[in-house]
Amino acid sequence: MTRNMIFWLLLIIFTETRVARRRDCPIGYFGVNCFQPCHCFNQELCDHDTGMCNGWKCAEGYDGLPLCQELCPMLQFGLDCWYKCHCPLDDDCNKVNGSCPGGECHRAYFGEGCQKKLPRLLTAPQAKFFSCNNLTVTWKEFDASKDDGDGPISHYLVSIKANITDFVSAWTQIYTVFSQNRVGLSYTVNITTGLIPNVAYNVRVDTVPIDTNKEPLKKYMYSRELRDPVLNQCTFPCLVGTPCTIDTYCFEQADSSVLCSPCHEDCDLSLGCDGPLSENCRGCKPGFTKTPGFFPCLRASTCPVGTYGTECQNQCFCYNNDLCEQGKCTGGQCERGRTGLPMCLEFCPEQTFDLDCSLMCHCKDNEECNKVEGSCPSFQCHDDWDGLGCQRRLPKFSEPPKLLSSTCNNVTLGWSSFRENVDIGVGPIAQYNVMFKETDSDRWYNPINFSSLEDTHYLAIINSGLTPDSIYQFRIDIMASEKDKLFVRRFVHGELTQEIFNNCSGYDFKTAAYGESPTLQSRFLIVFLLLLICILLLYIILENCKSKKHPPADVNVNFAEDAQDFKEPELPEELLIDNTEDLLTNEAEEENEVDDEAIPTFKRFSIFS
Repeated sequence: MTRNMIFWLLLIIFTETRVARRRDCPIGYFGVNCFQPCHCFNQELCDHDTGMCNGWKCAEGYDGLPLCQELCPMLQFGLDCWYKCHCPLDDDCNKVNGSCPGGECHRAYFGEGCQKKLPRLLTAPQAKFFSCNNLTVTWKEFDASKDDGDGPISHYLVSIKANITDFVSAWTQIYTVFSQNRVGLSYTVNITTGLIPNVAYNVRVDTVPIDTNKEPLKKYMYSRELRDPVLNQCTFPCLVGTPCTIDTYCFEQADSSVLCSPCHEDCDLSLGCDGPLSENCRGCKPGFTKTPGFFPCLRASTCPVGTYGTECQNQCFCYNNDLCEQGKCTGGQCERGRTGLPMCLEFCPEQTFDLDCSLMCHCKDNEECNKVEGSCPSFQCHDDWDGLGCQRRLPKFSEPPKLLSSTCNNVTLGWSSFRENVDIGVGPIAQYNVMFKETDSDRWYNPINFSSLEDTHYLAIINSGLTPDSIYQFRIDIMASEKDKLFVRRFVHGELTQEIFNNCSGYDFKTAAYGESPTLQSRFLIVFLLLLICILLLYIILENCKSKKHPPADVNVNFAEDAQDFKEPELPEELLIDNTEDLLTNEAEEENEVDDEAIPTFKRFSIFS
């Protein structure tokens, strides 16, 4: 009996203690019976009663701070609903990863979540017929800062189309040129077959990107074609009616016969000439120039802006298109994203970009950024950075708020407006969020917010949500504002205050060791255990008393055996009967007295009333 009772009492203590300690819902749930899921960023804890996200940031695909119970709006998805869906027929996408219902992206997009735009050259290629049936096509490497879409590029497709008025011709793919993905590099191809004499041609160079699986994508966007088609002129009307090729001129001999003689070597053969001299050239070949009129083609002292070489075929990489001499930048500065004066043939080192490689990349997980504009491949900045090129450092106070007073369930904090060059990051500021938590917990609470005002001292009084005799820490989070938005949803956690003891019992926190603060729950358990010990001691004492008045069975047996040898003296019959009745009466009374004293009486009581 004693052991069973001790077992059940200990089981009650264990169960009730576990109940007391499991007042919080499991991670990711809140509400009555903890059935409602939280949708907080990075599985941060939410308020187990209201569902409010402690980190003030929703999980991917959810919106509606601070509860985050709404899905992203139509055609939006991802963290902060920042990304736009790109599905065929403007269908809505998966709110977490942006995937489309049919698995296919809009025709202009590709990649994970359909977030990469197909690349397209915005500058049409250069095309010239240097002679009959000899078409030269030149274009520059895809540059994400100047062209449309996203790289890297797998290869280029060179296509031509004949402009014939009698029928509509189709584009014909002539060449495939693999990309080196070196911004500023020029490509040149010569087309000498499949051309029709005396027909104008249009030219287009399409870009095929590398897919997420490192293979060439199976679709691409058409790039810009020539504004004016170029003529494959293989004959030229002679002065007396006999046709000559465009790279020759008509020469009438003394006997009136007509010959087609070649143009001067300095002439641009795609334009032709009117005679044998350099002065007769209708245009000069690359690297040469002439004054309008009857003047010869002379070697150019300087090439056109941005080029150099014997025929100005090489590209300069100088800042602001400064002139370069044999590739050397005379201004002493490379274009954005390049280094290595004087030729500027190298890209900026890792984690740097822009002019003189003066800016640092701030991409998530230390990804390498675009060398010109600093954009990140994953479109995500480092935690402390935001904005174009991830160059805006999010604001944060350099010091925690000041503790002005602390009494039972009442803490007063103070701080001043954010100041650039004193605090961390840049403004402007939208609001300040007051946050607090118990030191032994990861759950943050946001009791109050303040709109931002310049040159203002703020006072925050926290008088609700505090547990008596518990230790707390506080911080102030700054929400930066952004153009056309109330505030930037990304922010940096503020500095923590020192530990603050919510003293409601007069307990001396300063002289106690860490973790010794006597909470109400701990005091309750101590009293309960002391009461239980007293009950057990009382029960043991009563059991001992009962065992003394009722000896064990083996003692009674021995006593009976000894009594067989004892002979009572003979008494008169009438005396024997009377005494027997008195003895029976006395024994009954004594037995009742023993039962009343030996059996303890227990009353019902509630431990947790």
